[in-house]
Amino acid sequence: MSLQNTPRLGLPLLQSGQAQKHVTLNESLWRLEALVQARVLSRTLALQPSSPAEGDAYILPSGAAGASWDEADTGDYLVFQAGYWEPLNVPEGALVRVIDENIYLVRTASGWTRLQDSFDALQNLPKLGVNATADATNRLSVNSAQVLFNHAGAGSLTYINKAAAGHDAGVVLQQGFSTRAIMGLLGDGHFHLKSSVDGSTFNGEYVLHSDGTMRFALTSPVGASAVSFEKPRSGTAGSRYAFGDVGGLESDLGGGYWRGLHLFGPNGGVTYGSDLAFPSAAQYFEYDSLHDPARAAYVFGIGNALGHNHDLVFRVETDDRLRLGETAVIVSKPFLPMVDNAVTLGSSSARFSVVWAANGTIQTSDARDKTVEGVVPPTIAHALISAVEPVFFRWICGGQTVEEDFTYTVVPPGAGADFDYEAARPVGEQRITPRPGQRTHAGFLAQDFEVALNGLGIDFGGWGREAVDDPDSRQWIRPDQLVPVLWAALRDVQTRLTALEADA
Repeated sequence: MSLQNTPRLGLPLLQSGQAQKHVTLNESLWRLEALVQARVLSRTLALQPSSPAEGDAYILPSGAAGASWDEADTGDYLVFQAGYWEPLNVPEGALVRVIDENIYLVRTASGWTRLQDSFDALQNLPKLGVNATADATNRLSVNSAQVLFNHAGAGSLTYINKAAAGHDAGVVLQQGFSTRAIMGLLGDGHFHLKSSVDGSTFNGEYVLHSDGTMRFALTSPVGASAVSFEKPRSGTAGSRYAFGDVGGLESDLGGGYWRGLHLFGPNGGVTYGSDLAFPSAAQYFEYDSLHDPARAAYVFGIGNALGHNHDLVFRVETDDRLRLGETAVIVSKPFLPMVDNAVTLGSSSARFSVVWAANGTIQTSDARDKTVEGVVPPTIAHALISAVEPVFFRWICGGQTVEEDFTYTVVPPGAGADFDYEAARPVGEQRITPRPGQRTHAGFLAQDFEVALNGLGIDFGGWGREAVDDPDSRQWIRPDQLVPVLWAALRDVQTRLTALEADA
């Protein structure tokens, strides 16, 4: 059975052996004329026009009247063609422009719907993905090389709002979904900027407060320290950068002692708790506790300003405590820690390669400093000696070579503000190259002591870890504490030999 009309638009089809085929073809063309890029003059006109033009089309509203319109239903699409009104079947999904409203309608199973209503339905979407998949946390997700927010004729602002002061509102910059920097209102009403090398540990933070001051911290906050910009203390030309009430930095172009660069300590006002001064006419700096030039307690200098031609000098009042000379290192007083038995020299991961000395290390062993818990049991001494084997070994890293390759630009005397000081910075790199160990050494493995001590169930200070609670941290042993263990074992052997000789 052959079709008489097309199934979607209802266009008459030419039939085999049909006479006057041009009539059928023309009817199909008239319908295409009305349906392709369809438009109607109105959908609200209720009275049939008296003198319509060819091709005029309307969507009939409720109550439409007229000689031809009386027979049509509400929502019918009527077009005036060849002198009469013809209702046309508009398929679902077709778009029709309404001229007097300047809108588009979509044909649906229930009638007509504004195309804009489909776009309005996009409001209050639970989530949206653009070339990406959104989820419950990232409700808007976009995969794009760029995202453009353009103006609409004037300015353009992007807002990020938070519910409460304790919440965060900001921008997170990531690499491979690992955070490298965060900026915004983070936990308060001030602007924060901080960075990270691994996405979890943040090593620095700058905070611009709402009062205009700026604070910064490295690793951890530094309290109420704020950056301020003021005149120098002498009131002359220069600049001063104060960090709250904890001190600051100033350059002073005044006369006398004030002229130069100073790092000043707390207390504010004119008198400061401590100063570090770089007098402009000398090749040294001074540190004193009362900002009194006559009482500069600590002085560091280079060159003949301190009476030494080309030496690096550390002076306390008038006494050169340390002088690093061209041919010698001169120490007139011993180097002492500030607190007894409180600090270390080096660590398991920052070691001196060789320490040269005329005599061995002296360790205090005064009985008045110790609480004796008993003698070393020979059984424990023999057990440790039996459990821990001495080994020959070579160091995996026998040392490290430090090489510097820098290019320096000399700042000419009298260089002013126009000189490019940034370009004069040293350019290059420092290279640290590990060297494998070459010679064979004899010693112990700290891990063997750990196993032996765990087996004996004792806590012995001759072995330990750099981080006590971290089983993966580097381990160490103290050879000085192994001497008493060997001594106890030797005494026991000596006692046994004496007994054997007496029995012989």
